[in-house]
Amino acid sequence: MNRIEIPLNKTRMKIAIVLSSILILYGIYLMAFVAYSQQVMHPLLMIGITAAVMSIFVFSILYNVKKIRIPIGFVISDEGIIDNTASTELGLIRWDEMTTVKVESFALNSKALLVYVRDPKSVLDRVKGRKGRYVRSNMKVQGTMVAVTSKALVYNFDELVKIVKDRFKEEEAKKQQNKETQEAPANA
Repeated sequence: MNRIEIPLNKTRMKIAIVLSSILILYGIYLMAFVAYSQQVMHPLLMIGITAAVMSIFVFSILYNVKKIRIPIGFVISDEGIIDNTASTELGLIRWDEMTTVKVESFALNSKALLVYVRDPKSVLDRVKGRKGRYVRSNMKVQGTMVAVTSKALVYNFDELVKIVKDRFKEEEAKKQQNKETQEAPANA
């Protein structure tokens, strides 16, 4: 099978960068001109609150710039899949590690491709630090660490689901056939 490389949808990231930049500029305006002329709260309190909120937008810019630099969001190969759509970047999930591949629908007409693995602990061991905590919380919410949303990639989502499910079924059939072949000589 050929290696299929699917790029990330960078439009949403660019929009987030622009909006965050605008909100940071608005925060600077609030701190420079409005904080000392308003009479509702102490100016330093308003500057502190504004700076705290602005820091969220700074982190949003940094995160999205980092994600834009990732050229490929999802890879399907003979070995398995590589999911770079989330901030965790789990690396290669081999076909033999997977147990189930399914699609779930969420609010606002959004879908996600969910891939369940046999031994989540071995995959979790690959991810350290903050990424590891993010993956663990994702496991609690969705039951899996691999969840690819329909809007994360520049690709027809239904086609992606079909390719991954078909490839998973092929690998399951090969595994079953190998198992039967190994058992046949033992019974003879």
